[in-house]
Order: sequence, then C-alpha cells, then structure tokens
Amino acid sequence: MLELLGLFVFGTVALKVFKKSSPNGKLTVYLGKRDFVDHLGKIDPIDGVVVVDTDYLQGRKVFGLEKLIKKLGANAYPFFFELPATSPTSVTLQPGTLDSGKPLGVEYDLKTWIAESKEEKPHRRSSVSMAIRKVQYAPVEKGSRQPSAIVSKGFALATGKINLEVTLDKDIYYHGERITANVRVSNNSRKTVKCFKVGIIQHCEVTVVNAQFSREVASLQTKEGCPITPGASLNKQFFLTPVAGELFFFLPQRDLPA
Repeated sequence: MLELLGLFVFGTVALKVFKKSSPNGKLTVYLGKRDFVDHLGKIDPIDGVVVVDTDYLQGRKVFGLEKLIKKLGANAYPFFFELPATSPTSVTLQPGTLDSGKPLGVEYDLKTWIAESKEEKPHRRSSVSMAIRKVQYAPVEKGSRQPSAIVSKGFALATGKINLEVTLDKDIYYHGERITANVRVSNNSRKTVKCFKVGIIQHCEVTVVNAQFSREVASLQTKEGCPITPGASLNKQFFLTPVAGELFFFLPQRDLPA
C-alpha cells in the first residue's frame, strides 16, 4: 500500500514523501516524487531512501539500487540513479471496448528487494515495487509559428478549382484547450459548396509492434456560410476541443493526480 507523508515544519507542510513497505514490513522505500521529467537536455535523477530492518538482513544485501551513496544511521541508505537518455516516456494506449488483456504501453517500476545475490528471484513478501513515471511537458513559451496548409480540388470534365486554406492560431495546444481553425474557401469552379466538415485526427505510431493508428478525436459538420456559389469566397473560423477520453493514449491512470 502506497502512503503519502507530509513532513511538517512549525505547522506548515514543507515536503511530501511517498512511502511503501514490503508485505513483511522489513523493507521500506521513500521517494520525494514519482514523476521524473525529461527536459530534453537532461532527465531528473531518481533518488530516495530505503530503510531496512538490520536483524532481517542476516548477511544478505539490498538490491535494486544502482548506487549507494553513503549510510544514514544503522539501517537507512540513500540511493541515486539516472534513467538512460534514450529511455522512452511513460505512456499507455487506451484499450478499445472489445480489447482484453493488459494495455500496451511503457511503464516503470522502482523495485527493491532483499536476497543472497542479485540473481536470486525476489520474494514478494520482502520486496517493494513502486510505480514511477518519466514524463515530458510541452514548452511553456508560446510558439510564434502559425501552421497553415493550402489544397486545391479540381473536377473531371469541368474547368476551375476550389481552393481551401486553413491556418491555426498556434502550433502547440494543451489538453482541454480549444483549437481555432481559420478557413478560407475560394470557389473558382462551376460547383457549389454545400457544407463544411472539420475534424482533428490523432496519429500514433507504435514502433515496438511496428503499427500505426489513427483516430478522429473531434469533429463538426455545418452548413453555416453555405452555399458558396461559383466565383464566391468565404472566410470562417471553426472551434474544436478534443477531450482526454477520446484520445488514443495518455499517461497511466493509476499514477495520475485526481
């Protein structure tokens, strides 16, 4: 069972600590946080403290720590290690309604156990496993780039084309943020535009299984501003807001804050 402790200084919470003990209570691990950020240039190191019942060790060693820095007291040891720069971020593909089994994704567990040797299989009663995450955040600074695209559609046995230009107000959006699409239609054909359909498609490439997935996560259809007759044009804004429940993947639910 994972516990969240608070260290108090004069009645004020100064630090939150995550604590988890082995089922037999002989081994306890403390972590100051469970989210470790990949800043692209560097990754937050994983550090904490493991407390061991010295009578329970009986000459055995504590494994699962990449590096012991120094001994704190008779039975407390700080540890520190770093994830490889090429390690992927934590992510889980949301299973479909007909899918079964464990969701596909990347998860990290900090595992500590007591044994005679490193090769010995950990016993559940004398080991601690804590889920941690490697995460990335979008830049706080707003980008100045406004993505845009222009397409033209012609028609068989007819002259002229319909030109469509779409521009976004920015290139980075956060979960729950409204996306604004500025649309310009120039009808240089002999056809009439009768309605609009606007959608946001999420693409996901899973290299471990060599597969690609796509899903429409937000869409709308409207006749507002139509018809656009031959020779006419229209400038219009559309607003779409994808929600987390419609997205293909997200960080593991068990580790997300409420």
